[in-house]
Amino acid sequence: MHDSASGRQDAVVVLLREAVTRSPQPALLYQLSEALWMRGEHREAAQVFRQAYLADPESGLFPPSPGTDPCRLRDRSQSLLDHGAIFSPVIAARAAAAVMLGDAAGARRLVDYDRFLRRRSLMAPAEYDGLDFNAAVRTEIKANLRFYDDGESGRHLATRLSWRNNDVLNDRSPACLALARLVRTEAERYMAELPVDDDHPFIASRPASFDIEAWAIVSGGASYLHPHLHPRAWLSAVYYVTQPAVSTELGSHRGWLRFGLPEAYGLDPNGGWDERRVEPILGSLLMTPGYFLHGISPMGGDDERISIAFDIVPSEIAAGSPRRRQP
Repeated sequence: MHDSASGRQDAVVVLLREAVTRSPQPALLYQLSEALWMRGEHREAAQVFRQAYLADPESGLFPPSPGTDPCRLRDRSQSLLDHGAIFSPVIAARAAAAVMLGDAAGARRLVDYDRFLRRRSLMAPAEYDGLDFNAAVRTEIKANLRFYDDGESGRHLATRLSWRNNDVLNDRSPACLALARLVRTEAERYMAELPVDDDHPFIASRPASFDIEAWAIVSGGASYLHPHLHPRAWLSAVYYVTQPAVSTELGSHRGWLRFGLPEAYGLDPNGGWDERRVEPILGSLLMTPGYFLHGISPMGGDDERISIAFDIVPSEIAAGSPRRRQP
């Protein structure tokens, strides 16, 4: 029986190798990686996974489905991490497996808000001394907006019922470009402050070089941000261009960013992937690992919330799969 199963696995690998030779599409590479892992060839499985991921950072490994085997998810994600395929969805999958298996300490070690979540108050660039820098950023954002409703957003876009500017880093947006330079400086500082810790996948995967990708979101009372992570990013950041008044009300978390597991995943919220809420303070930059799940509930009312999201993308990912602008 064992020989029969092994023979089937060998045949699957042979067929997938032939298919990849003819057409090295990411979907086929991900299947080949899975088949190699099942056959015990973990190092090559991780190499093939890396090849697929650099071409298309949508691995399907995360989030887990209701029928996910937690032991298999743990072993698969850990094998990838151990062999150098250290990407945001892989770390998230490993943390989710820890939650599913009751390993709260293991989950908290990966999703450690106190260790990895950082907020900085940014000073306006020198060239904007005496000027309202945030007003300049706001004007540039609003010069090129598109509204996204629930249907248009799709599964790869978390923005719901909101306006977006998908091209804030262009030569017609000098204030946004100046802000991006500040973000690069803060990201470099963030990296420099991390300790040496090869046993933690986030720290171990600190990129030698990176690109910055960015987009802006203008939200109203009905807008919300579907819970998500940033698969391309090693580090994600958000800068608050405005702060809605409702977010400052005593006891109110309206307009706040929520970190934690969505109810839809069906995982125990007390299993180690804890919840954290963060106020959208005007002029502040919030930085988090790309695998930290986050979202925003509708604020209600007529307040406006404007922010720019920045992804710190390892150069090999940025080169392998240039970010496609949303239409």
